[in-house]
This record gives sequence, structure tokens and C-alpha cells, in this order.
Amino acid sequence: MKKTIVMMVACAAPVFAGEPAPVPAPAPAPAPQVSPWSCELGLSYSWASTDAVKGANFDKLQTIGVDLTGCYALDENNSLNLRFGYGWGDSSDAGTKLHTHNWTLMPGYRFTYPVDDTWSVYAGANIGLAATAWKAHEAGVHGHDSAWGFAYSAEVGVRYAICPNSDIFLGYIFSGSTAKPSGCEAQINHGIRAGLGMKF
Repeated sequence: MKKTIVMMVACAAPVFAGEPAPVPAPAPAPAPQVSPWSCELGLSYSWASTDAVKGANFDKLQTIGVDLTGCYALDENNSLNLRFGYGWGDSSDAGTKLHTHNWTLMPGYRFTYPVDDTWSVYAGANIGLAATAWKAHEAGVHGHDSAWGFAYSAEVGVRYAICPNSDIFLGYIFSGSTAKPSGCEAQINHGIRAGLGMKF
């Protein structure tokens, strides 16, 4: 009994002396997990450096495109991506008008270098499949042809973070495909691509 009373007095002594009882320090919270996944919605404008049709004086094809790109970050600088794109454009020659539609599906790789907390620069390349369709309209006569081929692109640009999970980007893109519908030339293009990127 004496031992119990002595222990109770010893434990209560700091309280009566005005000293707070020691409190164990909380365990540090684990760092939040950062998802490696992100996506991009891009818009592009391209102008061809090759003729639209063999042996004809058609205007060089100009194309407007949209794409959806899924990205997976391997680390801070390196990432893999898969891009689905669609583009359309027109070319004409003395009353004949050509409409073109292009679909691409291309996996790729990108290297990104952060300049500071908001700006970064990047370079990447993609290669995959392309499907191209042409429709010709001339004096009430309509023609159509399509073809499959390989698609490729290389891109360099800058990114600006507008918040921790979103950024905007602008880049130069070189692209082309080997798809050649009957009578047409395979297209090689120069263009610009801009859009919005979002992290999950």
C-alpha cells in the first residue's frame, strides 16, 4: 500500500508543481502520393511542305487538328504517352476541291526540363498508325479514296503551370504519314500545337 501511495504522489508531483506532463510528439504524416498519370487536350494548325496531288497544281494542304494524349511520368523528366489525333483540311485547283480527314494513334516519349516552379521546356517524338481519307468535288462529280500508313511526329515547346495540377503548353510540331490515297502524295507538315494539360 505504501508503494502505491508513493508512486501516485511521484506521478502527481509535476502537476502540483505547475509543470505539464510530457506529451509524446506526433508521428510525421506520410508525404502525399503523387499520381504519375496526366492527360492533354491539344489543338494544332499545320501547313504541308509536300504537294497534295501528284502532277497537279493544288494548293498546299493546311490542316486543323485536335488530339487527346494520355501521359505516364516515369520520373520528373521522362514520360511515356499515347496520342489519338484527328485533323481535317482542304486543297483546291481550278474548280476541283479536295477535303482530307486524318486519324492517328501514336505512342511516344517526352523529356521535360523544369526551368523554375512554373516554366518548363520539353521535347518528344511519337510514331504509330495513320488513316487518311480524301474526297474530291468537281462539277458535280465526287470521288473518294482512303489509305493506311505510318504516322510520326516530333515536337519541342514550353509549358506554364497555372496551378499545381494544370498547365498550358505551346510548341512547334513536325509531322507526317506514309498514307497515300490513290493519286495523292504522302504529307509532311510543319505546325504549331497548343493546349491544356491536367494531372490526376
